[in-house]
Amino acid sequence: NKSLSIEHNLYSIKMKSSRAIQMIKEILITNKNHEYLTLY
Repeated sequence: NKSLSIEHNLYSIKMKSSRAIQMIKEILITNKNHEYLTLY
């Protein structure tokens, strides 16, 4: 039971971190697009 809960916690942390990375990527992409639009 303990090992299962630890695995579950690690899985949820991985999911959260991957989601955060995806959000950061999207923010960077939108910022780049915004800079591109303002420059040209």
